[in-house]
Amino acid sequence: MIGRRTVQELNPRTGNVRTWLETLDGSGKIRQVRPQLGAVKKHYMFDESGNLTKKW
Repeated sequence: MIGRRTVQELNPRTGNVRTWLETLDGSGKIRQVRPQLGAVKKHYMFDESGNLTKKW
């Protein structure tokens, strides 16, 4: 990991805010882990251009 940033998502209808962290690995890929309601928690990974590369 070479960097980390905090991301906030605002729902304008409800005013609710969700916060999560994104990390940047040594090859420039962004890994995103965010709160998920329900039984299955989803993780996303993006390339250096912000394109989705993996979802698990």
